[in-house]
Amino acid sequence: MPRNVFAISKIEKILKDHPVKFAFIMLGVCGVFVGVLLLLSYSKVVFKAISALITGKKKAERTRIPTGKIENLSLLNARLILKEPGGGNKNFIITPRKEFWIGRDEDNELILKDETISRKHAKIRPEKEGYVLYDMLSRNGTRVNRKKIKGHVLRNGDEIFIRPYSLIFDEEGEEGE
Repeated sequence: MPRNVFAISKIEKILKDHPVKFAFIMLGVCGVFVGVLLLLSYSKVVFKAISALITGKKKAERTRIPTGKIENLSLLNARLILKEPGGGNKNFIITPRKEFWIGRDEDNELILKDETISRKHAKIRPEKEGYVLYDMLSRNGTRVNRKKIKGHVLRNGDEIFIRPYSLIFDEEGEEGE
């Protein structure tokens, strides 16, 4: 018990004799406390950064999703064949003059009514390499031929999975308008 009294009397003495010094000490203690809380809340990010420094591996680059004006390309028209879960197919024409949007939102070219699909889930964009499918950072992802993708140049016969839907990419062979 006398030990606690000594510690309290010492704090009282510092508080009376040096109030500014006491304020800076308390500010430092609070700063350390906040720093520890931040470090704990961002521990995954800090751990990844430290491990990247140690191993020399850089963070994997994200696929840049292009936007804006589409170049005048001489691509052929293509189509998507939607295999509906209940059976039956629907065809959608993709032209080389504009992006083709897929998602749950009403202003997409292909509207997929399912809560697991994002409002703007994916888009197909005509580019120099051909038609490129981009996942728009959707929650459940987009797969082509069963592999999860961020960006993928579509080839004839590729199967696109946006669960629970399946789509087949088919190049029609007609010159785009």
